[in-house]
Amino acid sequence: MERKRVEEIQENDVKYRSLAEHIPGMVFQFVLHQDGSFALPYVNDKILQYAGISPEAAMAEPSLLFTPIHPDDREMIQHAISSSARTLDYFSVEHRLIDVNGRLRWFHVKSMPQELSSGDILWSGVSIDITERMLAEEKLKEYEKVVEGIKEMIAVVDRDYRYQVANRAFLNHLNREKGHVVGHLVSEVLGRKVFETVVKKRLDECFQGKVIKYEMKRSYSELGDIDLFVSYIPIEGSSGVDRVACVLQDITERKRTEQALWKQYELQRVLLSAIPAYVYIKDVDSVYMVGNKPFSELSGIPENEIPGKTDYDFFPETVADSFRAKDAEIIATGEVKLNYEERGTDSKGNEMWFSTSKCPFYGPSGEIAGLVGICTDITERKRNELALQKSEEHYRSLFENMPDGFAYCRVIFKNEQPVGIEHLAVNCAYEELIGMKNVVGRRRTALIPDISESNPELFELYGRVAFTGCPERLEMYVHELGIWVTISVYSLEKDSFVAIFDNITARKNAEAALRSLNEALEQRVEERTSQLESKSSSLETANTALKVMLSTLEEERKGLEETILSNVKTAVLPELEALKKTRLSGNQAACVERLENSMRRIVSPYIKKLTQNFMNLTPAEIRIAEMIRSGVKTKEIADILSLSPSTILTHRESLRDKLGLKGQKINLAAYLRTFEQ
Repeated sequence: MERKRVEEIQENDVKYRSLAEHIPGMVFQFVLHQDGSFALPYVNDKILQYAGISPEAAMAEPSLLFTPIHPDDREMIQHAISSSARTLDYFSVEHRLIDVNGRLRWFHVKSMPQELSSGDILWSGVSIDITERMLAEEKLKEYEKVVEGIKEMIAVVDRDYRYQVANRAFLNHLNREKGHVVGHLVSEVLGRKVFETVVKKRLDECFQGKVIKYEMKRSYSELGDIDLFVSYIPIEGSSGVDRVACVLQDITERKRTEQALWKQYELQRVLLSAIPAYVYIKDVDSVYMVGNKPFSELSGIPENEIPGKTDYDFFPETVADSFRAKDAEIIATGEVKLNYEERGTDSKGNEMWFSTSKCPFYGPSGEIAGLVGICTDITERKRNELALQKSEEHYRSLFENMPDGFAYCRVIFKNEQPVGIEHLAVNCAYEELIGMKNVVGRRRTALIPDISESNPELFELYGRVAFTGCPERLEMYVHELGIWVTISVYSLEKDSFVAIFDNITARKNAEAALRSLNEALEQRVEERTSQLESKSSSLETANTALKVMLSTLEEERKGLEETILSNVKTAVLPELEALKKTRLSGNQAACVERLENSMRRIVSPYIKKLTQNFMNLTPAEIRIAEMIRSGVKTKEIADILSLSPSTILTHRESLRDKLGLKGQKINLAAYLRTFEQ
């Protein structure tokens, strides 16, 4: 039984010694005798690690235990031992020790005194190394000194969620004294709801080594709603992150400013987006700061991605170079550029034209801070201008090279009567026609010098067309120029007219030659008839003479016709052929062709039969009859002869009357074709 008791005691002794050896600190038993001497019944191996003294040496000579203690702390420790022995109160002392490497270390000695039956006092306790904690506290004190005067609210929280440090700004924000914050739990200071729903999960993330930043709103009875920007910064200790520095910034005013700025920005954005133009803002380096919705659609880049972009992100290099060169000029000079044209492209590379205005804007110190640009799309206008320019060049070429004289003029009225003409535009053919140069801009009483006196009706015609806008046509001989002309006059706008001069002198000369030949033929016939009548003395003689004369006349007539035909073929037709090879207008060429056809019809058998049977037909009626026989319609005849359709219908009625067809249902064209048989 006793042996078993001894074994249990030995087993427990081993167990407790093992436990003592593994406690993170120096385990000891210290005895103070009644005579004032002391003994060290037990100390574990940590004394060797801390003080460089083996347990055996310390237990043999207990005074060695005080040797490594900092000299300034020895008296305090001895006083604490005496006090604890006298009162038997719990012994708790923090002191400094110089270790085997000469480094200063802090220890916390904790022990409970026990009075023995002999009257001696026994302390069983542990001395724990608190060097890191003391250094951390020293740092905390340094932190307190540093952060005390900082305007930001700063506090330090340990892993127990307990405040270790709180600067004056933090305390003022909470309206609490330091003693009511430092050493207290966060949940006690801020309230459990805020701690559990907002603070705790973020502190836990920070204890994992993450820097946490967030915004929160706090309501205070006196201050109202306060916006805070909170930062949690992890603080490394010996065993990892053991504290968190909490930095709070009152951003209420900033948030109000941001909201005001956001409202202002949103208003500006809405206004900019509502402008039907491309609006943008650049800084002094031509980097885009803002672009409105139309500009975003043009560039193909969302509005929120435009800031930070440059022209090289939107346009080809050559186009971007030209844009930036203009920007640099405006930034350098401060000059405002308005409504100048630029060429660029859209997001698909299609060419576009812009009417651009740019002006600089200035910073708080009066320096140029960038520029504002406004562009409107004038691509369609430019295309129309280019097309108009091309068309104008085309028609200008036609205008300059047309063989007819062309004059665009303004009539000067006085008391609603034309008193003068101002040339607005003329072509070279017109200047050659009137024999004058550089007439544009000059004022005259007529288009052709002195014609207002010799042909006042023409001057009146100009005024009438310009005033009424109704077109008119006139054929006349101009004595001052010695030529025949057809003048077509029409009006483009009130008080102005356009006159086109068609030189028909060649046609008129051919017609005159034809009339001369006809007159000579008629005169010869009259002379022969007179001679025949004067020589008829008797019926037989007359008949004989008449037969002889008729035979002679027939021969002479045939000879005369042959002469006329020969003259037409050798004199008139060659001249017409030569005239056709000259530079004629469309109207002139048509007139020459009609004249040639007329000459050929004159000598044709059909015309011969028609004129023999119906001597009372006029040349115009014969000409119209020939075209009716050929199947030409009334409107086409009117266009060929430059007459109205009603005039042609009048000639048709006259032909039916003279041909004895009036009131009969006989086709005029079919009847005329009977003369071909």
